[in-house]
Amino acid sequence: MLEPTYVGILLFLLFAILFFIRFIYQISGEIFNRFFINEDNEYETNLSQKVIFLILVAIIFLMLSIIAIPLFTRPGFMTFFDPKETGYIGDTIGGITNPFINSAAVVVTGLAFYMQYKANKLQVSIFKKQLDEAKEQFNIDQLNQRKKNQVEQIETQFYEMLKLHKSNINELEYKDYGSIDTNSINIKGRRTFENFNIELIVIYKKILLHSSYSNNYTQKQKLSMAYKIFFYGLWNEQNGLYKMNMLKRIFPDSFHESVYIELNNYIANSAPSFGIGHAPELSHIYRHLFLTVKFIATQPESLISYEQKRTYLRILRAQLSNHEQVMLFYNWYSGFGEKWEEKLTSGNKFFTEYRMIHNVYNEILHNDFKLEKIFNLSKEIRTEIGRNDDFLFEFQG
Repeated sequence: MLEPTYVGILLFLLFAILFFIRFIYQISGEIFNRFFINEDNEYETNLSQKVIFLILVAIIFLMLSIIAIPLFTRPGFMTFFDPKETGYIGDTIGGITNPFINSAAVVVTGLAFYMQYKANKLQVSIFKKQLDEAKEQFNIDQLNQRKKNQVEQIETQFYEMLKLHKSNINELEYKDYGSIDTNSINIKGRRTFENFNIELIVIYKKILLHSSYSNNYTQKQKLSMAYKIFFYGLWNEQNGLYKMNMLKRIFPDSFHESVYIELNNYIANSAPSFGIGHAPELSHIYRHLFLTVKFIATQPESLISYEQKRTYLRILRAQLSNHEQVMLFYNWYSGFGEKWEEKLTSGNKFFTEYRMIHNVYNEILHNDFKLEKIFNLSKEIRTEIGRNDDFLFEFQG
C-alpha cells in the first residue's frame, strides 16, 4: 500500500502535468491566432490549434530527452540507479532518452497520420466542390442555351409576323377619285392610310354639321360614330340594306337618317372606295398588329428585358407611317381598339409603355383631338434605363 507522502506526490505530479498540458495548449492557441487564423485558403491544409499543440508536445519530449541525460545521471538523484553497472553510452543514455524520443515519435507519427487524413479529406472536399461547380456551370450553360433558343424562336416568330404585316399592308388598295372615269387612280400599300384618314375626317366633319344632334355627344362619342361608318361602310350595291339597318342600331332617332342621306349624296360624287367600309382588310391588319405587339410585350422580362422589347417594337413601329399611326390612334380612341391602351393598372399599355404611336403629332390630327389632353404628358411613365429623352411622343423632345 502506498504511503500518504507518495500519494500526495503523485497527485501533485498529476495536477502539474495537467496544468502544463493546459499551458501548452494555450500557447498553441496564441501561436495559431497570431500566425494562422487569417489563412482562409480552403485549398491548403493549414495548421490548426490541435496540430500546433501536438508539435509542441513532440518538441517538449525531444527537449526532455536531452535534459533527462544530465538530470538522471547526477550522483544521488536516483539511489537505485548506478550507471557504472548499466553502461554510460548504451543502457544509460538509451534507457533515459528512449521513452521521450519514442513518445515524440508516437506524437509525430500520429500527427503525420492526422495531416494525411486532413489532406485526403481536403482532396475529397475539393473534388466534391469542383464537381458541384461543374454541375452548376453545366446547369447555367444549359439554362443559357435554352434561353438563347427561346429568344431565337421569339425573334424568328416576330420577324415572320413583321413580314406578314408588311404583306398585309402591301395588299391594301383604295380606289381614288373618278368612279366613272376609267383612268381612276388605285392607291396601294401604306399610302392607302392617307385616304383612310381623309375619309374618316370627312365623315367626322359631316357629323359635326348636325349640331342639333352632335352637341349632345362628346368628341370621343362623335368619333366613335364616324369610325363605325368608316369601318362598316354606309352604302354599296351588295350590302346597302344590311348597313342601313346596322346604322339604325348604332345611331339614335333620326340622326342616322340625316347623316346617311348627306353622306350618300357625297359618296355619289366621291371616290369608289369612299363609304363602302374597310372592315374586311383593316380588321385583319389591326388584329395581326395587335397580336404582334402583345406577343413581344407579354414575354417574361427574365427572358427578354423591357429595353429589348422596346427595341423589337421600335423595329415594328418603324414600319408604320405617320398616317398608319394616326389611324391606329383613331381606332383606339373610337373604342374599336380599346385594348391597345387600357385604363386599368394591370391592363395593356402598348401606347404609353411601348410608344406604338410615338410619331403622332397634333397637326396631323383633327383639331378636336389634342394629345396633351387625351394623354397626361406630365405623368411619369416607364422609360428605358439610361435614357433621359424617352418621351411618349416624338414632338416632346
